[in-house]
Amino acid sequence: SGAAAGFAVYSGVMAFAAASTGTPIAALSGAAAYNATMAAIGGGSLAAGGMGMAGGAMVLGTAVAAPLIAIAGWAYDRHATKALENAHQCACKVERAVKKMNLAREHFAKVNQYVDEILAALNRMHAVFIKHYFEPLKSMHSVITEQQDINVSDEIIMLIDHGYSLAAIMTDIITTPLFKPRKQENGEAVIKDNVIEMET
Repeated sequence: SGAAAGFAVYSGVMAFAAASTGTPIAALSGAAAYNATMAAIGGGSLAAGGMGMAGGAMVLGTAVAAPLIAIAGWAYDRHATKALENAHQCACKVERAVKKMNLAREHFAKVNQYVDEILAALNRMHAVFIKHYFEPLKSMHSVITEQQDINVSDEIIMLIDHGYSLAAIMTDIITTPLFKPRKQENGEAVIKDNVIEMET
């Protein structure tokens, strides 16, 4: 670590270097030993052309800070790598979501077209029903509700029969659901993510 590096530099200089006076630093003690060690780390005393104690403090600070800077750089690199991985994952999720939305849009367009076709067919059948069958059915309904004697021609009977058939067809179309829920073997609907799955 940085502290260990600083301690190693300081201890090594203290053990093997000499003060600017020529006295081995190991032979000194207290403040004199500290000052001589710091000056030696700084390249010697100011009088000898070195950077003195201030230079020693700077060099020693660099010895401590360099590992910390390296560790900080490694941590930043790891963080940046992780952030990049997260960004790629998010991009993949967004891409999948966009594909699903595009498929949903296509499916919705097909459903919308299908509904328009059904509505157009119902409108055509309704127009035929009103034009040809509504009045005969209405008249027959009055005869039945008023309990009158039924005395109508075969043509009217045929019109009524066709009218009821057309009305039944329209009713079937109107009451048939557009989507069929997918069912399990027990007959219950398949539910996924709180949504009933439909047969495609």
